[in-house]
Amino acid sequence: MCRAVVWTPTGSGSYSLTDLGALPGDTLAFATAIDSNGRVAGLCANAAGDSHGAVWSPTGSGSFSVDHLLPLPGTAFSSATAINDAGLVAGSSFGSAGPERAVAWVTEQ
Repeated sequence: MCRAVVWTPTGSGSYSLTDLGALPGDTLAFATAIDSNGRVAGLCANAAGDSHGAVWSPTGSGSFSVDHLLPLPGTAFSSATAINDAGLVAGSSFGSAGPERAVAWVTEQ
């Protein structure tokens, strides 16, 4: 099992570990980028390997909420690889047939 996590400094050189969780129905999660606001971009996948782009946002209580980044029309899967402080997430959308396509999602701040 692969889980996306965030390490947060607690002071004196130690860190706390937070499991970000996965999208409903998915069992794997991969974090690929984090912005200075603490939002994390990545992907979740189910047991069949179908990937779904995801962005995790801090809730303010030490946990994170996760949102699905939908694939483009005509494709079935997505993956997020970068996020900036303005909430722009870059990644790709793809399916079993046809080319992989670059995509950018705008998330709420």
